Amino acid sequence: MENKETGGLENWADYDDAPELGDEWLEGAHHYRGKVMTKKGRGHPPLDNPDEALSVVISGGPRYEDELVDHGIPALLKLISVAQGHSGQSHHLRRLLLGVYNGYEWPFELQRLRALDRDLQVDSLLVVALATFSPYEVHTLVKDGDSVMKAFWLRESEQGE
Repeated sequence: MENKETGGLENWADYDDAPELGDEWLEGAHHYRGKVMTKKGRGHPPLDNPDEALSVVISGGPRYEDELVDHGIPALLKLISVAQGHSGQSHHLRRLLLGVYNGYEWPFELQRLRALDRDLQVDSLLVVALATFSPYEVHTLVKDGDSVMKAFWLRESEQGE
């Protein structure tokens, strides 16, 4: 089961699968002690009210493009981070991200969302909205996104269903 305070990565043993996160990435990251932010990084911190941001995106209201950028990309980064783990949620998130990357080869079954924690469900829907409404392929919005998706592809191909 995933530990919500640490993102579930405390038991992650296969560090070879992880992309390199250098000093530049660390300097730009938000730093936390438990749930309290101790240093603000670049970009927006996690959502205080994810339902409100998601409702703006879904409604197509006047701020939806800003909401997609402000909240969709951090949600994408969070999903990638969790997907690199070894839990059942990681598996389902890899399938979601692969479905966004290449839905013809990796169709995503919506019932997989039920296996995710609430915050990961909201982030998943934000990423789907980002993929739907953004003029860019989602994997191009993150550094080495194509390599990350190819690593997920290989891992899921070897793992099977």
